[in-house]
Order: sequence, then C-alpha cells, then structure tokens
Amino acid sequence: MTEPEITLLEQYIDGTLPEGDIVQLRELLKESSVARAMLRSLATVDFGLQDIASCNTVSDMPVSGEGTNSPNSVHPQWTQAAANSSLAGWKGVALIMTSIASVAAVGLLGLLAVEWWSGDESAGDRDSLTASEVRLAEVRYSHGATLQVQQPMNEEHDQDGASYRMRLSRGTYSLGNGFVELDFFGGAVLAVEGPAEIELISQREARLFYGRVTVEAGDAQISFLLHTPVGEVLDIGTRYGVYVREDGVTETHVFEGLVDIQPTESRKAARRIRAETAIKLTTSGVAEALTVSESAFPQPTRRIANLLLNSDFEPGTELQVGEAEVGRWGGDVCRVVGEHHGIRPFSGDGMLLFQSTGRGRDGRASATAASQLSQWIDVTPFRSAIAEGRVRVKLRARFNRVTGDEKTDSQFTINLESFGVPPEEARRLLKSHPQIPRSRASCTLLSDSKPESWEDIKTSLALPPGTQCLQAEVLAFENVLNDQDDVSEFDGHFADHLQFELIVEPAGSEVSMNLQ
Repeated sequence: MTEPEITLLEQYIDGTLPEGDIVQLRELLKESSVARAMLRSLATVDFGLQDIASCNTVSDMPVSGEGTNSPNSVHPQWTQAAANSSLAGWKGVALIMTSIASVAAVGLLGLLAVEWWSGDESAGDRDSLTASEVRLAEVRYSHGATLQVQQPMNEEHDQDGASYRMRLSRGTYSLGNGFVELDFFGGAVLAVEGPAEIELISQREARLFYGRVTVEAGDAQISFLLHTPVGEVLDIGTRYGVYVREDGVTETHVFEGLVDIQPTESRKAARRIRAETAIKLTTSGVAEALTVSESAFPQPTRRIANLLLNSDFEPGTELQVGEAEVGRWGGDVCRVVGEHHGIRPFSGDGMLLFQSTGRGRDGRASATAASQLSQWIDVTPFRSAIAEGRVRVKLRARFNRVTGDEKTDSQFTINLESFGVPPEEARRLLKSHPQIPRSRASCTLLSDSKPESWEDIKTSLALPPGTQCLQAEVLAFENVLNDQDDVSEFDGHFADHLQFELIVEPAGSEVSMNLQ
C-alpha cells in the first residue's frame, strides 16, 4: 500500500478523516483486500485499548460528525472512541497484525463495505450476481408463519414447526403471524415473530420496521447491525431482543453481552447497554430504563457446547477415583496420557486411557465388566425451556485401541442419563436406589483392530420436563475376557475429544402464547 493510502486509514481510525475523503476511502476498501485487512488490524488495536468493563449499564458515548441512515454510510459513532485514544505507539504494531479480527473491525467493515463484502461469496460470484440474486439468509425453522414477499410460505406445512431451507435475498418481508428463525450467512441468527416487517440488507444487516426480534450473534467477532425507527443497534458478541411498536417506539432488551445503540439523530450520544438491562427509546430520543424480559421475545435455537468440562482430556485434567461431580470427572481408574502404545491423541496432546473396572474394599479388581468415567451436568439454568419440552442434548466421543489378539476387548459405550433432582441428590439416590426413575440414551461401538484410525459414536436425549441434571458417561467393556488383573485390565483402550451439546429448540414469546 502507498503512504497516502495508509494515511487515509489512520485518519479514519483517528476520527480526523475529512468528510470529502470518505468516498475515496470506500473505493480503496472496495478494491483492496490488503486495505480491508489493515483497517481490521488498526481497529483491533485501538478498540482493544478501551476498558469495556468500566462502562455504566446505560452509558453515553460521545460522537462527532454528521451521520446518515444509509446502510452504506460511514458511522462516526464507531470512530470517536478511537479519536480519544493515542495511536502513536500502536500503528506500527497494527500494520503487521493483518490477521487479527475484532468486533469493532467487523462492525466497521460491515458498515463501510456492505455492498461488496459478504460472507461466503467469491469476488467473481459477486460481480456476476445482481442484488436480487444474492442470498443473505435462509429460513431454518418456521411455526405457524405466513411470510410474504417473492416466495410466500405454505402454511399447511407449518403446523408442526416444520424446518425450511428457503433462501432469502435482499428485500422486505412481512410476517403475518407465527414466527420464523432466519440463519444469516454472516453468522447471526434472528427469531422474528409476527406481526412484523423486516428488511434484509446484507448478510450482517437488517432493518426492523415493526415487530419482535431476537438476535443471537454469539461470536464476538461477528457483528450484526439492526436498524430501527429510533436508531441502529450493533451487537458486541451478544444476544438481545428488539420490539418496535407501530408508532416507532423501540425497546431493546440485552440478555447476554453488550449492545451499542446509535440514535437516528446523529448529534445524540450512542448508548451502551449491558446484559440483564433494557431501554425504551421514543422517536424523539427520550429514553426510559425497563426491566429486561427475555420471555417477551421469540427464542431462536440455542446451542450450548461448554457444559462438559475437560472433555478433550488434555494434560493436567483431573480424574478422581470414585464419585464424579459437576465439572469434574470421576469413576474407575483411568489416566490421561500422550502418545501411548503407538496411538496418538485424536486431538490436542492428551487422551483418556482406561485401566481398571474398579477396586473392591480389599483393593483387588472388581468383577464388573466395565471401566467407566462420568461427569455431572447441571441444567437448571434451562428449566423453563425443559418444562416446555424444548431441550435435547447430544454426546459424541472418539475411541481407539491397540490391535491386540483374540483376547483383546473391543466394546466402548457412551451414556446420557437425566434426573429430576439436583446432582448431589441424584448421586445419593443412585447409591441406595440404583433403579431410580431416569431417562437414558446410549450407543455402543464394537471397535476394529486398526489403531491408525479413531472411530466415533454419538447419542442424543430429549430432556423430560423437570430434569435438573445429567450424567455423561464413557465406558470400556471387557466384552471378550473379564480378567481381574491388579495392574491393568485393558491392553490399550482410549477415548478422546468428547463433544457435548445442549440444544434449546426455538419458541414464540409469552406475548404470542397469551394471544392464542
């Protein structure tokens, strides 16, 4: 890049770019992938200097310059913070950090480059497609919906919440009733509940004219811009709901993360709203704090994958002999190893080695036929969705073993069990009443004798109403020879890279339920 081009980017980040040079900046970003990468880096470093934690629940952020509601306009509210910090010591670093992504940078490029930069299309494809042909999102789920635009939905197939894969291009869509889940190709998921009207602008941008929407951006590096009659809402790795009344009054409820709201009137300060708070804005800019209400908005599908801890069995993972706990593995004698018996971990530097099927009180190997390791998972944070029958869980695991001989065991199993009591109570009841009521799902593998390849199995379980906890379990069975070796009962049997996912199915808001 030339020195004038670099200066152009630096002035934009500094907030000193002359208004007459904005068009030149847009053209540069449109033509140069290097310029776009450099702008991401500059914004990453500069915005990283801000201490987000020091912001108030609803805080004012000063802005400068004149704004516009055009989806392709430069938004000065995202640059003022940069103007308030010194870049002198950081610009040199930023120029070599072209691969770093950030919320601020994605937001900047999303606003500046919406016409030419879309998630999964090559430059050649973009050049050959008209605006009406570019697909921005797809309908991933629909329930009782009548979505009208170029491709109306057939309501006779909606009654059971059927899934759709109808792809949507730019345009304005009216939803008469029910709700739909839109999977934007830029990474965000929107649940839209009728009556509503929404315009799809780009793969990371939409405009809500009226109605209720929940936005789930999830990844802090994927920003989504939502226009409303009173301003623009930019997420910061978050999940939030927006309700636009027909008179334009808008409510924003933040469930997770942060959002920045820039009022339509450019001279008004942007507002930062934190999780568990809400705000109402009138078209004249009058603000009122509200009590956050997640149930007042439609709920998109949620996928939570971090509830099973240390599931990759990396070095340092604690395995306790005896009872398992929430967040801690427990069971029979196992250990974490690196490459062992010529077998390498499926992922990372460690894997689980099954050793014993248990010890009796005398310290000798027990007569049981399985070495098991388990962990408890508390699911009470999802009690409402569980009560509505909208939660299911999935478990997947990889297994391997040595070739061995005709006496080498080959069976592996995974289990999921749900209980209607807290984990501590479930553990106590299992000791005294092993047959306590519970739901269960399992899958078994009779493994091959090829240590060069890992095999995987998976299972899933719909959680019954009232479920409070789960037990996830992996087992190696002595299905060929049940010996009682005091040292090791397995020739070389391994598990690795367990994947647990809790899925909350979509649902309409309490408002829509009360109207039925």
